[in-house]
Amino acid sequence: MDINLDTNIDDLIRDNLKDIGARIKDIRKRLRISQIQMAETIKITNSYLSDIETGKGNPGHAFFFKLAKAYEVSLNYLFLGKGEIFLETTRPNNPDDPKFPNIWTIEDLCWYMVRSPIFSQEIISYAAKFRYEHKNLIEMDMDAFHSVRHK
Repeated sequence: MDINLDTNIDDLIRDNLKDIGARIKDIRKRLRISQIQMAETIKITNSYLSDIETGKGNPGHAFFFKLAKAYEVSLNYLFLGKGEIFLETTRPNNPDDPKFPNIWTIEDLCWYMVRSPIFSQEIISYAAKFRYEHKNLIEMDMDAFHSVRHK
């Protein structure tokens, strides 16, 4: 976040709390748990968790410690939005087969690729085939992406 000296410090704090709240909500959704479940686990009220997720609450250090410990969440991600969301040992559960976590993000896909050469080779083969078969579609998609980014 770039800091402008003309910016009101209260606005910076409010924006930061909104970003942190959005990350907490994202974590809860990835874990497929309700606000009530998360609130009960970390010993706060559901309404306070709702306030935090919407940037209206201002949680203290104890809240972040409890959240990070209960769900093995990276504090670096919670505060700054950088790095892995979950600590290395944690991945959202797959209700169909708890041994194999769901693939939600590129990071989750990479998690499998690093741990299984067979999985990695299959993904690379599939990607190469898809790229070959859908070259025009991919080019259009990439052109649209670049035109939006450079506006």
